[in-house]
Amino acid sequence: MKIKSFLLLFIITVALLMSQIHSYASAKPNITQSEWEKLTKSNDFYYNNDIERRITPKQYQENIFIKAIRKFFEFLMSKEGNILIWILVILVVVFFFYKFFFT
Repeated sequence: MKIKSFLLLFIITVALLMSQIHSYASAKPNITQSEWEKLTKSNDFYYNNDIERRITPKQYQENIFIKAIRKFFEFLMSKEGNILIWILVILVVVFFFYKFFFT
């Protein structure tokens, strides 16, 4: 019973949506071609100065300190840097075990 009710509701919903989409797609434009040309030729519709001729800001130039930090972290995130980090972690753990158990 629930499946039949759901299917009926689904079919009705799809039919209503399809009819609305069809009526929207088949609607005639509210403006004629001559009115459209008249509107688009006016300066109010002209956006060239606002968007296409916008002055782009200067590119940010990084100093050498920021570049060095970025390269350092890029190295640490690389395969070789990852191996180096694990070697350091293992050395620290071995050092603590040595100091704790053997001295």
